[in-house]
Amino acid sequence: MKREGFSLVEVIIAVTMLAIIAVPIVAYFTNAAVFTAKGKNTQSASAVAQSVMEELNSCESFEQIEDKLVATGSAWKVDTKADIPTSTSKGASVLSKDVTLDGSTYKTKVTVDYNYTGDTTEQPKYNDYQVPQLKEVYADTNVVLEETDQEEMALSHFLYRHKEMTRSTIRGMLSRMLCMDLTKDSTDPANPIYQIRGYYQYRMEGDSDVYEAEVKGTKIEVSKLNNIYVLYQLLKKDTPEEIKLTYNGVSQEEAGKINVYYIYQKQTEDPTSKYCLTVRADSSGEFAKSRYYSNGVPINGAVTGVTNFVTVKNAKRIAKITVEVYDPVDTTKVLATMQTSKGA
Repeated sequence: MKREGFSLVEVIIAVTMLAIIAVPIVAYFTNAAVFTAKGKNTQSASAVAQSVMEELNSCESFEQIEDKLVATGSAWKVDTKADIPTSTSKGASVLSKDVTLDGSTYKTKVTVDYNYTGDTTEQPKYNDYQVPQLKEVYADTNVVLEETDQEEMALSHFLYRHKEMTRSTIRGMLSRMLCMDLTKDSTDPANPIYQIRGYYQYRMEGDSDVYEAEVKGTKIEVSKLNNIYVLYQLLKKDTPEEIKLTYNGVSQEEAGKINVYYIYQKQTEDPTSKYCLTVRADSSGEFAKSRYYSNGVPINGAVTGVTNFVTVKNAKRIAKITVEVYDPVDTTKVLATMQTSKGA
């Protein structure tokens, strides 16, 4: 009687093939477990960061943050690498504490950066003019257009066009206009909205190209908008800059209810001597339907409102607050970061 079966070679081949197939399957489930754990940690870290940010937002000043967070019995401690500066000193407050959530302990660090200028080419100077408190600026009735890396974008653009020139040479040849388009959208007559686009137009001497660097585009209900804040840095310390606000479908009466604040984020030795903002007429030939304000520098042009609304110095500053939450296992790895700004 003939018996049939698998030879040893066939068995070895079958086992080998099974092993080859099993490896990626096992790796898949292993990686899935790892990614699930990482995702859970990241989600928990974001929740921790949000709770810390809410704790900070309950304070209205740096002094309150410092008093509250480092009070006796508080879980917060001052980082040994940096002391909390006084209201007139330079530097940054660095505070930390451990937060436990879902059985894991997350190290949380808060940095209050008083040197919030974004300028690394010269010694930072505080904006010690009185400016509207940022808890009022960042409200649902306001729109904030804040300069970030627009200058770097413009420099990169013109460096690409003029590879034979240095970065500093091109920067010295740049000029710009701070532009804003305010458009009324009445698609829904019962609830019209403003579409607001903020951008900078950069030009380089000897180059006909105009480079537009976007700052922000947003929408807000017509009935809500009260103020527009433009937080900007100087392109050149002693060179006047132009501002332009273009209205589309916005009546004189509607625009007259809007205040536009140009808040310069760093103090010069004498901000009124050689630097000013000049209003350029919009496409309809009108200068300004809205009311324009500026902190410490004059606005030239036929504008309404009170220019130089800041007239006193009182050591008011704007600082950047950064919340960082670290991995429970790898305490050098940041899982979640949140940032905000606050007035002193």
